[in-house]
Amino acid sequence: MIKELMKKIKTIFLNSLIPSKKFYKAILKKKFSYSILYFISFIFLLNFAMFIVFLFKINTGLNFNNLKLFLNSFDRLPDNLIINIENGFLSTNSNGPVFIWSNIGSSKKLIAVIDETAASEKIREYKSLALFTSTNIVIDQWKNKEIINLPYTKSGVKITKDMVINFKQTLINIFPIILGFIAFYMLVLTPIFTIIFLLLFLSFISLIIYLIFKLWAKKLNFNKTLQISFHATTLPIVIYSFLLILDNSFISSINSSIFLFLSFGFIFVSLYDAYL
Repeated sequence: MIKELMKKIKTIFLNSLIPSKKFYKAILKKKFSYSILYFISFIFLLNFAMFIVFLFKINTGLNFNNLKLFLNSFDRLPDNLIINIENGFLSTNSNGPVFIWSNIGSSKKLIAVIDETAASEKIREYKSLALFTSTNIVIDQWKNKEIINLPYTKSGVKITKDMVINFKQTLINIFPIILGFIAFYMLVLTPIFTIIFLLLFLSFISLIIYLIFKLWAKKLNFNKTLQISFHATTLPIVIYSFLLILDNSFISSINSSIFLFLSFGFIFVSLYDAYL
């Protein structure tokens, strides 16, 4: 049954991808539920494909191992290290800077330095990702970007190595749970929110096109216009999703405009094929 359903969705998808006079004239004879079920199935399947691409991009397995390697770097902190933060100032019981190195693969990287005597600019000299001075947490963005300075809390905080190790273990334990919540959000909630948004969007676009076409096609009704839009926007939605994957700032800035233009054009042409 599932195999037959997938085959049916594939056939409708291919017919919906490019406007076809024969296909859209046939849609006029189909029930509204025929198109809405296709549209919902299409969004869920496309979202699943996007989720797979997302997993490949972030390389979840590798990044989980890298996260563990990164967190295990804190095991090399001095056993007697005590970090005190009070009234926005940091102090330690160390006689000099504390270096935190991380081994990821064959490379060794300095990820953080605790140096009470250092100025913020020294992070570039250390070439570390973060620097903890007496007054700020300093983060280097590199690529000629400015250094970020974050102040400490005014509350009194005492941090020991045992506390750091316990916190590290907690993060490792809950990471799979976090991934589970992310998967649920992306595979279930995201498509539901997407469908709701697109229904509102397509209702608005369809209403405009319906009012335009009503001048020529007297038999036209709004429900059929909306029904046709579920199929006509197949390619615009695919293009929008593909451009989203490219992760380019310029393309991202115009992606919504491209989607709006294509959606309007494809619905217009599909409605023309169906009625005129």
